[in-house]
Amino acid sequence: MRSVPHLAGYAQAVTAGGKTIGGADAGAQGIAWIDDPVANPFDVVEGRAPVAANEIVIDADTFESGDFALGQSVWVLPAPASSPFTVTGVILDREGSFPGQVVSFTLDGALAVLGTSDVDQIFVEADDGIDSLVLAERINQQFGGEIEAVTGNTLVSEFQDVIGSFARIIEIALQIFAGVALFVGAFVIYNTFTITVAQRMREMALLRAIGASRRQVTVSVMAESTAIGLVASALGAAAGIGIGWILLRLLSGFLGDLDMSLHVPTGALVGGVLLGTVITVAAAYFPARRGARVDPVQALRETATETVLASRSRFRAGLAVLAAGLAITIWAALGGDSRLLIAALPLVVIAAVVLGPVVVRPLSHLLAAPWVRSGSITAELARDNASRNPKRTATTSLTLMIGVALIATATMFAATLSNLIAGDLDEELLADHVVEINSNLTFVGAGLDPAIAPEIAAIDGVAAAVAVRDSFAEIDGSFTPVTGIDTAQVTLVADIEVVDGTVTGLDAGEVAVSIGTAEDEELAVGDRVAVRFQQGAASLVVAGIYDRGEQLLQGWLVDNAVLDANLPRSLDTRILIRTDGADAAMLAQIDEALAGNPTASAKSRDDYIDDQAGQLSGLLTLLYALLGMSVVVALLGIVNTMSLSIYERTRELGLLRAVGMTSRQLRRSVRYESAIIALIGTLAGLVLGVFLGWAAFDALGVGYSDFTVPWGSLIAIGIAGLVAGLLSGVLPARRAGRLEVLDAIAAP
Repeated sequence: MRSVPHLAGYAQAVTAGGKTIGGADAGAQGIAWIDDPVANPFDVVEGRAPVAANEIVIDADTFESGDFALGQSVWVLPAPASSPFTVTGVILDREGSFPGQVVSFTLDGALAVLGTSDVDQIFVEADDGIDSLVLAERINQQFGGEIEAVTGNTLVSEFQDVIGSFARIIEIALQIFAGVALFVGAFVIYNTFTITVAQRMREMALLRAIGASRRQVTVSVMAESTAIGLVASALGAAAGIGIGWILLRLLSGFLGDLDMSLHVPTGALVGGVLLGTVITVAAAYFPARRGARVDPVQALRETATETVLASRSRFRAGLAVLAAGLAITIWAALGGDSRLLIAALPLVVIAAVVLGPVVVRPLSHLLAAPWVRSGSITAELARDNASRNPKRTATTSLTLMIGVALIATATMFAATLSNLIAGDLDEELLADHVVEINSNLTFVGAGLDPAIAPEIAAIDGVAAAVAVRDSFAEIDGSFTPVTGIDTAQVTLVADIEVVDGTVTGLDAGEVAVSIGTAEDEELAVGDRVAVRFQQGAASLVVAGIYDRGEQLLQGWLVDNAVLDANLPRSLDTRILIRTDGADAAMLAQIDEALAGNPTASAKSRDDYIDDQAGQLSGLLTLLYALLGMSVVVALLGIVNTMSLSIYERTRELGLLRAVGMTSRQLRRSVRYESAIIALIGTLAGLVLGVFLGWAAFDALGVGYSDFTVPWGSLIAIGIAGLVAGLLSGVLPARRAGRLEVLDAIAAP
């Protein structure tokens, strides 16, 4: 039997210029060197392995990027600069399993960097003929519960479960956005087949006249849609594989050249192709049935006919569905029932589909009014064309409405949550300045030396410098964020509303919880909670419950003494500074105290609040990128509809040219028409997005009194919709402008 100790944690090398390399986004790991060449995942490619407590080896990328040299004395965080390490070698990861910066040292060196030389894992290789399950059972029996032995397969399975849970969340989110894009695409397909079938009515009437049955005509269109859907879905799947490969390469480089291979799930790929085909066939079904009902006598007509007016029954049905949808949505919002809101959303969408043709005509006249009043004949023509077939225009604009509504909802969510965070912090934070490290490094265990906070507190003009620590612990079987703070001074820098008990002066056996956590976990003052930290476990008594302070302190609050007792090295992630009046000299002294950690910076209270409130901007950008798929599909639908519409109106456009309309006026008319369609979808989407944003936010129980409408962002979305509409009409307008007058007049 062979055993190999393993110890890892946060470590980051500092260059001669006092800078750190990578780490903030790509990870920064310190690993105890493994002497066993088989078990060690690293090869020394230059120099030698560390043998003394003050020696390290650095990965090749960091060594080159930081311009390090063999024999150089290097400062390694979080160890103090007064205890440097000597670089003895350069290492390379054989398997590509360690992205980002890697610093490796001896077990004695780990004590200075990680705060402990006690290993957290031991890898054991069974002798030949010994089953891994039997070996694990023997180890557990030998050590009587002091440690837990599991097989390699179990460990891999646990890691896969953890990674899989995060991957599943991402997968679900991507599937939702893909579903939205498919939903929008279904309307585009429906509109396309509606137009093409209407244009082929005379052809279908001829088929009926020579004996074709309705069923045969329907089957012919459905077969056509099946072929188109199958080919398009297969091409989409192939394009998806290519895009996935490109994204994987970009992600691999972003994570420090992590070697990741592309996995193509055959089942999902086949399912996607089948789903795309089914959606295409389903979207073409109603246009196919409509075409099959054509009378044979229409074969004698010179042009195709299509019913375009919306009936009164449609108007009444639409109002009824809309009223039901609005009533359920408002009820869900006021009652804080998110599940009821989800049930109401389909009703609102159905109402938009039913009422769309009814409102298109008045909306077209309203939106075109400024151009028409200025005497623009092209605008008047564009208005009449947009309202000529309200069903077609409504279906086209509906696709854009859905995408814009989702973007507007996401924008309001981000604005409201940002204002909520800023408002809460403004009430909770009493400190005048905040020292913090890079937030990405917090997740890998980075932090400030606990000696820095007392040093800042000793500066003239500083009333208090209270250290805050962010950690994780296992509570009730799940990993939970736990905040540590000097609870004797917490009220000097944070305004906490205590509901029951106390949160100040907690000892090493006490914990305070937020009122939300207390309700979720059914805790009360005096209850005992079992908490397991990285290298220790504690049984803590609930000493207090607080209602305000979660933005600063999260849901579980302990004194820093608890973390000192149960973690190998407990580092400060923030220092809240209360001053008697800041001046340049005092701020310079604070910066001087922070010179011991280049990952830390001091911010004013207002800057810190703005940074925390602005953290949603990255998420909002991602949402925009994902929701942009549906908007792009909708804009392509406008281009497609306009192009088919121009083909349908070839003779009409030729007659307009014949009576004096110039090619330029014709192009402008087409662009105006596409802009009107885009504006209808954009404005309807903004209205729907604002309403759904309010309802969804309130249904989550936050309260509509905190709801924020970012008018500037919504106006920008409206302008973007207008510009997109104009751009989507460029290609159809060019085609219309190039029509030959005589050929267009002679067109059937």
